[in-house]
Amino acid sequence: MEDDDSNESILLFEEKLKNKEDFYFSSDIYDELISHYIGASKLKTVELLLKNFKKQYPTSDLQMVHEGTLLMRQGKYKKALKVLYEAEKFHSNDGMLFMIRFACHTYLKNHVKEYGDLYKAFKIWGEMPEEFYPAIMQMAINYMYNKKLEEAHECLLYLYKNKYEEDKCLSGFFGYYLLKGEYKEGIKFITQEINNHPYSSEAWRGLAELYINVNKFSEALDCYDYVLA
Repeated sequence: MEDDDSNESILLFEEKLKNKEDFYFSSDIYDELISHYIGASKLKTVELLLKNFKKQYPTSDLQMVHEGTLLMRQGKYKKALKVLYEAEKFHSNDGMLFMIRFACHTYLKNHVKEYGDLYKAFKIWGEMPEEFYPAIMQMAINYMYNKKLEEAHECLLYLYKNKYEEDKCLSGFFGYYLLKGEYKEGIKFITQEINNHPYSSEAWRGLAELYINVNKFSEALDCYDYVLA
């Protein structure tokens, strides 16, 4: 929800636009206006605001993320990425910049770079909207496949804490401990968690595999009984 100052700026801008008057705003007001019209999908208005912003503040880097967003919304993904990689030099702590780059890479099917940018946004924000949980799960799987185990573990812990697809998370934890060769630690972790998920076939299967790796075959067979039950 926009505050009164933002609404006042929007009304002033639209009045000037209606009367075909020149307009001059502070960089902060431009930022508010551009964010508003991007959200409203009024891309022509965003183009006009960006054009004026560049004229008024030719040396500013503040408009770069907005410009990248506009290009992404127009389907110009490669151009958007060029702008956004340049913008990172000035806005390396802007989680939205990395989310826009993530979107561009997703459309272009650049999966390695896609998950790299999603991870950067994840690290900056700490909390992610629920609609990105499937992408975070896919990112965890991707990191597991590429042997980036600590990154994968961090993603899985976040999803598990937020109760997203707990069966898949438990399966991921099994893979993490298996690939790290930390079989006893894996058995301890999954045994603790299995009390909360006694009907999880993924958890029992993972526990069985970990027992096999420490030569506890009887315990592994007991776990497989639960899988088949």
